Amino acid sequence: MAEENADAWRKTLKYTACEDIKLDEKLVYHDILGNEAHALMLYRCGLLSREDLRAILGALDKLLNAWRAGKFSLRLEFEDVHMNVEHFVIERAGERGAKLHTARSRNDQVQLDLRLWMRDCVLALAERLVGFIRLLLDLAEVHVDSLMPAYTHFQPAQPSTLAHWLLAWANAFSRDFERLWALWRWLDLSPLGAGAISGTTLPIDRVYVAELLGFSGVQWNSLDVVSSRGELEAELVMVLALLATHMGRLAEDLVLWSNPHFGFVALADEYCTGSSAMPQKRNPDVAELLRARTGRIYGNLIHILTVLKGLPTGYSRDMQETKKALMESVETALSSLDILHDLLSTAKFDVEKMRDSLRSGFYTATDLAELLVLRGVPFRQAYGVVKEFLAIVQERKVDGDRWLEALQEVATRRIGRRLNINKAELKETLDPASSVKRRVAGGPSPSWVREEIEELRAKVDGWGRMLDEKRSRIETAIVRLNSLVSEVLGRG
Repeated sequence: MAEENADAWRKTLKYTACEDIKLDEKLVYHDILGNEAHALMLYRCGLLSREDLRAILGALDKLLNAWRAGKFSLRLEFEDVHMNVEHFVIERAGERGAKLHTARSRNDQVQLDLRLWMRDCVLALAERLVGFIRLLLDLAEVHVDSLMPAYTHFQPAQPSTLAHWLLAWANAFSRDFERLWALWRWLDLSPLGAGAISGTTLPIDRVYVAELLGFSGVQWNSLDVVSSRGELEAELVMVLALLATHMGRLAEDLVLWSNPHFGFVALADEYCTGSSAMPQKRNPDVAELLRARTGRIYGNLIHILTVLKGLPTGYSRDMQETKKALMESVETALSSLDILHDLLSTAKFDVEKMRDSLRSGFYTATDLAELLVLRGVPFRQAYGVVKEFLAIVQERKVDGDRWLEALQEVATRRIGRRLNINKAELKETLDPASSVKRRVAGGPSPSWVREEIEELRAKVDGWGRMLDEKRSRIETAIVRLNSLVSEVLGRG
């Protein structure tokens, strides 16, 4: 019977913790930091003696060195990172080590570890986004005058520039940055001290722990702390889902443009593969996988939201299931941003092909309708005149020298009068380069684009300085924490 119970327990442990403990390997360092700060707080509040503190911090120091040397790994029998670390400390500090878990629970401890991990990840994601937006702005500066077509319904629409396209993406990724950074005010609050659900009756100093770990404040309501596990995870993955959408759509443009029928861009060989059967192939595999991996993050978001739906207030083991979805989403986003940066920075745009593609498709048809508006024709009537004019030109293959004559015939028939337009005006109106110069107020006009680049660059530079300040604040706090640990251990 005892053997059967043991087998059942091993089976249960494997089911409940085997996958999760592998994820916890990413949290070992953060758990050690949290334990050091917690132990220093317990000593400050009179809940540990100096000898207790020295024994606990000494054991944690040995653990940190072993982990860095690759000589410490988590054991399934202890379920998670928290109990593995505590077991290590008790093994080396004995009864003094058994005092480490005073005034806390794994419920607030896991929240702390995950928040420290997410805080690092959000900084890394934000820094990569800033770098990628800067790349887009640098490329836009080079291609302010590079004409290209713009599409709606993937059909010829209006003339634009490569810089305008690059700035569209710079704006999209800037919104991703702002959404990501909006999480910071919640990530920057320490959950430790909430305990299992209703705090503790012991005298603790939650503000001191927050300061030691570089948080700007405390998430005070203990019930909220415990109940909200998965909430920040869901919000971060939601932001990453939109980021992945943008990365996938940009990648889709590159896939299309690299097709020889477009020939707008040549992707570097390092980011393409060949075919096992067709020697001529250059397949844009990296861009295709960028497009596909969006689905991973979408799936993870739905997974987290489904786990959280309908849970009672407080802690439920269901919440553990959000960890894998969170970590996979963050790692996918980080690797995708890195490879997209490399892919775009090495891409070669064929600006001549882009410009030449504007020769067919009547991309400036709306310009002509707007010229008629300036000549006193209501827009809807002007639209009808131009639409019929284009149909006649295309069906009858009218030579360019006779376009004005054809336009006047249509205008006379549809609105009862000839237009006050000459050949030079018609030619300039239909010229894509002239059209682009006229498209200000957010359009591809080079003068407007240069202003937009300057404004975005100033904003992004401000973000860069802000990130440096946040990282510096956290690093300063950790240096102070390490200094206090060293002082207790007599390292000078």
